[in-house]
Amino acid sequence: MSTTRPLLEVKGLKKHFPIHGGLLGRVTAKVYAVDGVSFDINRGETLSLVGESGCGKSTVGKALLRLYPVTDGEVYLDGQRIDNMPASKLRPIRQRMQVVFQDPFSSLNPRMKIRDILGEPLTNFGMPHGTAEIEALMDKVRLPRDAIDRFPHEFSGGQRQRIGIARALAPGADLIICDEAVSALDVSVKAQIINLLVDLQDELGLALLFISHDLATVEHLTHRVAVMYLGKIVELTDRRTLFAKPHHPYTKALLSAVPVPDPTAPRNRVILTGDVPSPINPPSGCRFHTRCPLVHDRCRTEEPVLRPVGDGHASACHLTHAPGALVMG
Repeated sequence: MSTTRPLLEVKGLKKHFPIHGGLLGRVTAKVYAVDGVSFDINRGETLSLVGESGCGKSTVGKALLRLYPVTDGEVYLDGQRIDNMPASKLRPIRQRMQVVFQDPFSSLNPRMKIRDILGEPLTNFGMPHGTAEIEALMDKVRLPRDAIDRFPHEFSGGQRQRIGIARALAPGADLIICDEAVSALDVSVKAQIINLLVDLQDELGLALLFISHDLATVEHLTHRVAVMYLGKIVELTDRRTLFAKPHHPYTKALLSAVPVPDPTAPRNRVILTGDVPSPINPPSGCRFHTRCPLVHDRCRTEEPVLRPVGDGHASACHLTHAPGALVMG
């Protein structure tokens, strides 16, 4: 077993948003967007963070980047704690952690040429930024060199996302957070971008945090998967184990909804009833118990913790930890 420390370590991360009300603007409630999330990412590894819209996965990414201040918990990059680091000392950290956003158009300045968009991070971090460096970035993302003097509106959605990836690569990042980076693209273009990310990871040894709700995409890209529900990770394991033998009933429901190309293939759909509870007032006990088809009394009062259920496989479900528990396959 390797003793090398992970590139990114997240321990008990929380991000709560206060809600102000009344004449004095006092805090009347909180949105528990992320409420105690722990994971790590090794060099050259992809960890996918998946779940329904509103589960807090994008908030995790923004909190790691310090775009949101962290409410509680610890974040380490290469052994250095960064969650409580003063803003004045974040520049070297930001050089190593970059992001690719969901919308490939709104994330690019429409008034800047691609030459300037890719040169901006190089200038910001005091790196050489001549034409040769810009052209090398274009080569990495499989775009023609002569396109550097065009504007963003002259590119397709997939090409714009390649530019966003090139901008993230420009300062020499170790970790790239892809926040729904392919969800706005057509299926064929999506496959091209995924293949590009895989190639870049092999070539540069990048670590990726891939935030997505598309499990079909995740299956072809990731090494490990963390499943989130209402601000918490409910299951964490490698890709093969998750898709072959999920433990948590929420994971099972998500996987049952993934489309399959053969309409005659047998399906075991799990239909969840009810709506996702409000993150302002999450349920007591297991947060999934209001929609879980296997709920029992303990689920309503005692919150399950994320515990090992196998080699590198962790789940937060009472059914998977109790003696003689039902293990769902």
